[in-house]
Amino acid sequence: MLADLMPQIVWTADADGRVNYVNKRWHSFSVVGLGGDESSYPFESSLHADDLAAWIACWATSCADNTPFELEARLCRASDGSWRRHLHHAVPIRSSAGVTLQWFGTSTDIDIYGISQASSDAQDLLEERANAALALSNHLLDAMQERSEAITKLEQQTLHLNEVITTQSHLAQAELELEGFMIIVVERMLMLTPATGAVVELAEGDQMVYRSASGTVQPYVGLRLKMEGSLSGRCVRTGQMLECTDSSTDPRVDYAACQKVGAASMVVTPLVDRGQVVGVLKILSNRINAFSLTDIQTLKLMAGLIGAAISHQQQFQLNQQLLVERTQAMITLANEVELRRQSEETLRASEARTRLIIESSGEAFVAINNDGVVTDWNRQAALVFGWTSQDMLGHRLEDRLIPKHQIDVFMQALLLASGNQATVQRLELIACTGDRGEIPVEMTLSGVRTGEYFLYSAFLRDISERRSHEAMLRHLAEHDVLTGLRNRRAFEAKLQVHGAEDGGVKQSALLFLDLDGFKAVNDRHGHEAGDALLKQVASRLGACVRESDTLARLGGDEFVILLAGLADGERDTQRIAQAIVKRLAEPFDLNGIVVKVSTSIGIAMNEGDAKIDGATLLQRADAAMYDAKSGGKNQYHVWTQDEH
Repeated sequence: MLADLMPQIVWTADADGRVNYVNKRWHSFSVVGLGGDESSYPFESSLHADDLAAWIACWATSCADNTPFELEARLCRASDGSWRRHLHHAVPIRSSAGVTLQWFGTSTDIDIYGISQASSDAQDLLEERANAALALSNHLLDAMQERSEAITKLEQQTLHLNEVITTQSHLAQAELELEGFMIIVVERMLMLTPATGAVVELAEGDQMVYRSASGTVQPYVGLRLKMEGSLSGRCVRTGQMLECTDSSTDPRVDYAACQKVGAASMVVTPLVDRGQVVGVLKILSNRINAFSLTDIQTLKLMAGLIGAAISHQQQFQLNQQLLVERTQAMITLANEVELRRQSEETLRASEARTRLIIESSGEAFVAINNDGVVTDWNRQAALVFGWTSQDMLGHRLEDRLIPKHQIDVFMQALLLASGNQATVQRLELIACTGDRGEIPVEMTLSGVRTGEYFLYSAFLRDISERRSHEAMLRHLAEHDVLTGLRNRRAFEAKLQVHGAEDGGVKQSALLFLDLDGFKAVNDRHGHEAGDALLKQVASRLGACVRESDTLARLGGDEFVILLAGLADGERDTQRIAQAIVKRLAEPFDLNGIVVKVSTSIGIAMNEGDAKIDGATLLQRADAAMYDAKSGGKNQYHVWTQDEH
């Protein structure tokens, strides 16, 4: 749509230079379009014969070097058959690894301002040429600006799509319970859209239940609303994505409920599990008409994650089924061999089916006998661990695959998997590889008794990438996106754990900081300057505290610091507070804009035998911060019982 609005020809090409898209401007200029072998290079059919060789040579050089393409060449205008000089320019669009994915190009008509030959006055001719040159210059500058803006928007859309794809990849591979999936999805919606709240609602009878929520609707987890008369209920019944741009005028919504949760506008999309609509994913905003087409598409993509999560949780059950099926086949085979009651053909068919299960599995498979000796090792196991079947068959599993520090864990799993009936154990442990050192794996283990002995079968999966993704997701869930500090949720959890130690918070202090003058910076210089200021404040605070202290951003311009293990309680705390006040009063350079702010700090101490929980300590520090503000700002104030 953006390309079709541009006044010049816009086109894209594959990485090898083959043009694969042209905008409406091209179609109005030339009768040659895309489609068919002869028009794979539509420009060549309209290029002047004298310019064709230069065009091909320039493309070859640009594609080989991945450098911008720029050439002046004539194109034939279909309306009158005239040859028009165009400035052709293309830039490579690269992946994060630097590989060219495609080319984005423009072709600007530089003959659009012709010179009249009918003028008989030399002065008029010179003036006309000067005006034409000026107009052409302005036109080219406008075209370059439009091209730059188009590329910027394309890059922004690409970055946004990459965020969505990355989230989908991480969640699809992470081993989280369904509740954990829903929490991360609703929190990511606040990052990917301008929503002030996001919620997963599941259908239960004639009601919709808030199962997971973030932002302004987080306090309403567990809320139940009647399906009838609500937009979410209509979404479940119809299976269609629905949008409400203004809840005060939309008859489809429960306006009272919208007022309660602060939903001036919203979009809901169905959650589908095995073909059935089981609930909705909803984003909402306290502003009317808050969501763009991109936001709606993002919501639709993310909604698929919940369904994917439900399906992913079934994979473990599938593995269990395969293991039980194999062990049952092994029992049958052992009995038939022992009793000789079944024909050799049936036995071979049973073994062939067992073999098919093993080799067609996408996961590594190993079988061991009662002595721990490997009796089966499939192709996927060889790929994952780097040990061939020749390396493993006939050797004890713990001699190569299980490191010494994990043998007790493995032996305990074998013990639990042993029994008269087929049982399945699921555990995580460290395994050795032939070429990559030690890696974390997930093992799904089954044991079966045959006579006086046990036979064991296991699926193993490399979870290195999953562990990395889980660590990243935990970091996202516990840290502020802007500053990288801990967020409110992580800090309150830390405070709760800290407060539980020894029955209370002892020899510790809590500092509650609020910036003075932050709003003025935002209002005068914009939110980008405000964000830059917050990041610099976080950096300065980090330099003022110890590694053992906990620094977090609660939101807006509010920060907190938990000081623990203080040798000289109040004196040490005041020394740190003085350093912070002094450091934050120094000017900040925000990309050439110099601003000054200060901070008001509230301090809550606990040095004696009193048992104060973390929540109380935070309330006291908050109250002391307001005392510091009312006392003139740019200072700290210590909470005392007498004042409150």
